[in-house]
Amino acid sequence: MQSISKIILYRLELELGVLYQGRNNMPFTNKPNHICSILSLLFITGFIIVILPKPALGRSGDSTVAIDSLIRRLQTDSPTIRVRTAQELADHGPGAFKQLAKALTDGNKYIRVGAALALGIMKNSNAVEPLIAALRDTDPDVLDVSAYALGEINHAAAVSPLIALLTSSKDDGRAAAARALGKLRDTRAIGPLMAALNDTGDSEVAAASAEALGRIGGVYALEDLRKALKTRSLKIGLAAAWSLGEIGDKRSFPALMTALRDNHSYLRYAAAEALGKLDDRRAIKALIGTLSDPQPHVRWKSAQALGKLDALSAVEHLKKLTEDENVTVRGTARDVLEELQKKK
Repeated sequence: MQSISKIILYRLELELGVLYQGRNNMPFTNKPNHICSILSLLFITGFIIVILPKPALGRSGDSTVAIDSLIRRLQTDSPTIRVRTAQELADHGPGAFKQLAKALTDGNKYIRVGAALALGIMKNSNAVEPLIAALRDTDPDVLDVSAYALGEINHAAAVSPLIALLTSSKDDGRAAAARALGKLRDTRAIGPLMAALNDTGDSEVAAASAEALGRIGGVYALEDLRKALKTRSLKIGLAAAWSLGEIGDKRSFPALMTALRDNHSYLRYAAAEALGKLDDRRAIKALIGTLSDPQPHVRWKSAQALGKLDALSAVEHLKKLTEDENVTVRGTARDVLEELQKKK
């Protein structure tokens, strides 16, 4: 937990398709590998803020004084307290808006970051203009969180400034801009996001753009997303698979079937999830095959996908999975079987 923006980006990473879907099911550590370790770190980092008690920040006395005190507290060395403080500021509602907008230009970067976060939590449309101005900040953390906040507020006025940031020559803030554009779901962003997806020189930006295209439903981007499945970057491939599933166009079936046989287990996992969303029964035979995948997360997602496809032909195979060595796989197999039995 190095900075407030890192925490925000970790939370955003959890929203990236398969990572998000797996956040409540993290027992796949029988033989921990690098990816599992990262997922565990994201899980812990993303939710530690929730389980820690709130510090005594105080809200007594004059409201203006209390708000100013909270804003000063954003300078703390503790990222967790900064996040909590931003939440406390947001809890003050519109009464805190003017002071938070002013804090976006403070000389201390952590105050600017915390103010942007608080405004994003408030989701007050009056904050759009000062947050757009904050997109010109020179600090990368301020850029990231300001873009994040604009995505949370979800106002059309932010589309053009976020596209400008995404297409700028500087690296800072571009991935956050792509994620925010995905949340805004404005079709004007499809072209710029497709260009950023194909710019594989920055895998973070390309992956965020792939995810955003899935959120917007960019059918025009299908070919580019299918090509992205073949990239050497796992992050881009995962985002592309998730987006193809979200768009749900059956023309993606062949590409996802190829990904289901990929050497990397997490791409197989993502492909299985996407095939379940495609509602194409041609995938059933292949998904029955991946019930015996050596990696538990692939078996787990394959079972879920078969449930979504109402694959009654998979019942006997799923029964075998109820004795799987992994507790989550066993439980999912039982749940899917229960649902399939109701449909007989």
